[in-house]
Amino acid sequence: MLPRLQLTSSQNSPIEFPHRSNGFAATADVPVMDMEMRQKLRMIKDVPLYGLDMRLIGAARRRSAQGGGPNNSASLALLLSAPGMAMAGVLLHSMPKVLIEGIVRRTLGVQLYLPPTHEMALPNPIYADDGPGTYVAVMAICGRMGRFLTKGELGSLCDKIKRYIEAFETWQDCPDPARMTPGQRALLQFARDVDRTYYPAAAGGEPVFLSPGRLPKVRCLLAMFEAWRAAATGSKPIAQAPQYVGCAARSIAARSRSHAPPLTHPESNYTWWLTMSCLRHMRLAPDVLLIPATRNWEPQQLPIGEILVTCLADARVEDGGGFNAGQPGGTTDKIAKDPRDWARDRESAMERRSYLTDNLRESDESMQRRADVLESIPALSRDLYGLLGDIITLEAEARELPDPRSLGDGGAPPGEHPQIAKARLYLDFVEAVKNILGGGGDGASRTALGHDDG
Repeated sequence: MLPRLQLTSSQNSPIEFPHRSNGFAATADVPVMDMEMRQKLRMIKDVPLYGLDMRLIGAARRRSAQGGGPNNSASLALLLSAPGMAMAGVLLHSMPKVLIEGIVRRTLGVQLYLPPTHEMALPNPIYADDGPGTYVAVMAICGRMGRFLTKGELGSLCDKIKRYIEAFETWQDCPDPARMTPGQRALLQFARDVDRTYYPAAAGGEPVFLSPGRLPKVRCLLAMFEAWRAAATGSKPIAQAPQYVGCAARSIAARSRSHAPPLTHPESNYTWWLTMSCLRHMRLAPDVLLIPATRNWEPQQLPIGEILVTCLADARVEDGGGFNAGQPGGTTDKIAKDPRDWARDRESAMERRSYLTDNLRESDESMQRRADVLESIPALSRDLYGLLGDIITLEAEARELPDPRSLGDGGAPPGEHPQIAKARLYLDFVEAVKNILGGGGDGASRTALGHDDG
């Protein structure tokens, strides 16, 4: 079960989420809203989930081509195959939409603690039971109901990560403490204090969480928090928190616990643990929140689900939304060789939780509406061309009618002259049709022909 605490006004103020009505613009609570995030949210609201699925698959393909996507060629090939793309679409449809939106907005932490009646509250539990799948680990701050840091605290976190990098570079330049300056020794002592926050066994030499190969990723982590600090305003902790996307071959609940203390393997998830340690050094207690993302019911879904959710969250440190330093898309070896009751998993996903069937039905209905519109376009086009012909004919007839002023004296009422009345009716009709089609002049003709200048 996910934690669900009852909020009071003294514990937390109402959260202003980005909304469709203002184009999902950033708010004081949710200040980091780039174009990619806004586009994904618009697709979730306005387009069948198949569209978002294709966008995520396209992102995985581009990142792989650029050297930053899934580095497991077999997993990528599986995703890009026809069965793999179909499987990705089904997996996305198996997630509740409020969860998908929260992953994109990076607001899962605060959504965990919303009252159950709130439209943004997560289902509790999200899935009927535990098992293999993907999860999102959220790093919030204890006592803040899923919120992260203030603008000032983000600045302090950036300063500590910078100092940690400087300490590593100092060690690289001069690994002999006897030859260090007092300033260099102070930097190494700072790094040692950070390392021993969650890993008391740290030897005290080279900083635990950095190596030459890791340095570019940690610089990306620093850039992410600098961007978050620049976006934040005021003194209230933001409702967004950075995320880590992981996968579990057997148990989401058991695997995701590796993100909470104690730290046993400092070589893994080093961006996560460096941030956790810096926060503790700031005398803040991290609140690790673990949320199931996808619940698998076939072995091949494990790598596909990890790629899908990582792209959905932009969770790689290079993408500015999370802690993932490695590339998604592991193999199915571990999960496929273990005996498992996959039929029960399938039943759990398709019957005990209705997200899959409900989302598929909604997407199919939306696609049918779009198909109906597409089918109506040829008939509408023929009608418009026919109407355009009527307008041209009426305009020609109106030009052939005599000037009303030549048919009687200035005081005669227009109704006494049938030709004048006919001319007025023609012209009124032409103007009305032009207004309906988009304005006066020849703009109506351009609109009818599909040449809208706008």
